[in-house]
Amino acid sequence: MPLNARDRKVYQQYLAKLQAIRESGGVNAYETEAEKKERIIRARHDYRFCFEYYFRHYAQSDCADFQIEFADMVKRDPTFKGGAEWGRGLAKSVHANIGIPFWLWIREEPMYLVLVGNNEKRAKQLLSDVQAEFEANPRIIHDFGEQQNLGSWEEGFFVTKGGFIGQALGMGQSVRGLRVKAQRPTLCVMDDCETKDIAKNPNRQDEVVRWVERDLIPTMIGQYRRYIQANNRFAPRMIQTELQARHPKWKYHKVNAYDSSTYEP
Repeated sequence: MPLNARDRKVYQQYLAKLQAIRESGGVNAYETEAEKKERIIRARHDYRFCFEYYFRHYAQSDCADFQIEFADMVKRDPTFKGGAEWGRGLAKSVHANIGIPFWLWIREEPMYLVLVGNNEKRAKQLLSDVQAEFEANPRIIHDFGEQQNLGSWEEGFFVTKGGFIGQALGMGQSVRGLRVKAQRPTLCVMDDCETKDIAKNPNRQDEVVRWVERDLIPTMIGQYRRYIQANNRFAPRMIQTELQARHPKWKYHKVNAYDSSTYEP
């Protein structure tokens, strides 16, 4: 079936992303199995090493301590609820959408990631970042084998050969059918869903808060039921501030990088 202009553009962008990832880092073709096993074991226990080795194309400088702290917070609690409330440019999306889900997966946790964007199109764009890593990252392929599963590899949904499931969801969409065989979601990430329009609309904010509480989070019913919201604070009242007020026990890792009077970055 011929692609329309929008699909062609998305496809070309994805191909460019794959090429950039393929060129991101080499592997030692002559290393021993013992050396590879030692690296994998270290990566399972050391998020800094894991991220900087497998995602060097993102980690152009060393990971910040606060990024490691947040990853460890999420790892320690299989029912973590909260988020990364970091300023602009502090890699919220990269760690919440790619680094942490991958780390939990190599730690041999079941991973069914539901990535929520402010609309379905945006969610698919975000999910394509982690999907592309499994398809093209030479270090992931070298250590964990080919992951692209051609029978379950499409825009907005994929299942790797190693069992990592990724699905995109627009904010407020129906969560009906979020299941792959017997597997239910284990990690829901809402990334950058706050917009200036939503910030001006308390009724819409409250609708989304109820959707998170009553629809999204209840899709997770097993041992692992994590919810992460990744967003900077740019307004006095936001979806995340309402969730924080309603759930004071949720854990938000905050790195303020805004003017406390104007909320400008």
